[in-house]
Amino acid sequence: MNPVLSDLAAPIQATVSSFATSTSWQEATEELLRDSRNADSLLAVMLGSATGDATVDQLPAKVSRGLAVLKARISAYRDRYHVQ
Repeated sequence: MNPVLSDLAAPIQATVSSFATSTSWQEATEELLRDSRNADSLLAVMLGSATGDATVDQLPAKVSRGLAVLKARISAYRDRYHVQ
């Protein structure tokens, strides 16, 4: 998705510092699942298989941001809970 999104929107970097500190692995897993669902929903809208609230002009940036947040969340989860 990065090549397509980079042509449509400026790349967005998410940092781990933007995340709330989870008190347990269960809470961290719920946050990861929430971000995954958000990215999935945005991709479905962008690919035309679902309807959404985002305007066409905003959609590539929202998808890019959603994927960046998910990627950062996965990285932070792996580091914190030593997941391979």
